[in-house]
Amino acid sequence: MSMKDGDYSKKPLLRALHIVGLVALLGIAGVEAQPTEAAQTLVIDATRTQRKVYLCEISHERLLVKDVFGEQRIRWIAANSRGQAIYAHSEPAGSAVWRMDLMGVVAPIPIEDPSKLPAEPDADLSPDGTRLCFRRTDTDDPTSSIEVLDINVGDIDEVFSADGLVSPPSWSPDGMSVAYYFGDKTAAVDDSFSVGISEPAGNGWNHRMVAPPSKLASRSPIRPKAPLWGPHGKTLVFQARYREDERGLQVYMVSTDGNDLVRLCDPAGTPSSHSAGKILYSEPKEGVFWVDPNKREATKLFIKKGVFYPKLSPDGKLVAYSDSEGVIFVVDPDGSNPRKIVDTANAVPLGEFYWLFVGTGTAGTHGIAWWFWVILIVTGIVSGAIIVQYRKVLGRSNRSRAD
Repeated sequence: MSMKDGDYSKKPLLRALHIVGLVALLGIAGVEAQPTEAAQTLVIDATRTQRKVYLCEISHERLLVKDVFGEQRIRWIAANSRGQAIYAHSEPAGSAVWRMDLMGVVAPIPIEDPSKLPAEPDADLSPDGTRLCFRRTDTDDPTSSIEVLDINVGDIDEVFSADGLVSPPSWSPDGMSVAYYFGDKTAAVDDSFSVGISEPAGNGWNHRMVAPPSKLASRSPIRPKAPLWGPHGKTLVFQARYREDERGLQVYMVSTDGNDLVRLCDPAGTPSSHSAGKILYSEPKEGVFWVDPNKREATKLFIKKGVFYPKLSPDGKLVAYSDSEGVIFVVDPDGSNPRKIVDTANAVPLGEFYWLFVGTGTAGTHGIAWWFWVILIVTGIVSGAIIVQYRKVLGRSNRSRAD
């Protein structure tokens, strides 16, 4: 047998297949070596009560709570689901506003002229981390406004101004619109609020009402919450009371063009998050429910009294919620395996926590698309099969030549 004809390592195609197969096998080994469950990250905003921010890494096997700023006292913080954040120190007075990455605190970048922002702005950070939308109120004047700070430039634009109270704003998932409740100065608190949206238009912002004034609008025991953006950002979910025969606040949904206003389901409750096209909400005496916006049917997730603002983790395997004292728990989706996250009564205002949709570095394949691993494994199998067949053909060819 001639080594020149029989040495398969001399064949470029076969050599390439060997390399691909080896990489695929290493990838498969890496998947097997990683933990089977990714840790999820929960941010707890306790700035209003403790001047602290907690970062919690949670899975079924572990619970790690980190005080992000340590001894520093934080006046307020606004973060998006990617872990980008804007914050201000409590002391000294008039200190700078900073931006950072919650997943790995790097040297913060100061934002010029922080005096443009209110002391506690009730702010929401845009999904891309470039704009801060906040509420401005005046204690001497019932007028309130929604404003946007361009973080890179430092300019502030007024988005909307009302003659009465407005709720904190909420960015749409695509970062192109802002939603809020608004009233007028002749209305009593918690009475006659409408739902509005503002969108960029030319050099300014265009405001429009998408849900008419209701008898009651959403107000938490601490402060009003913004309407909840529904799945895909095409709808808004909110609380209202449009008929005298309705018992308490009801859950309504309206499309962002102002059409198709519908009451979602019974029992009434507080919408707080959504996942996989369904909306999660709670009723303090009944428990936690799913509601399918298309079928408008509620399905009970678990029964537990005193649950406020339940929020599902990105992987759908954990639910975080506040109890009536502000203590935060994490449970499995069926309500089992409860664990306290912050063990101090009245430590956190209701609902002041949110999941980050990013990995934490301990999460195996978290953040890598499943199809990548499928392609890698299939490539390895196909490459191996081709190599085996090629070597068989090559062996027969060499034997024929030898004969």
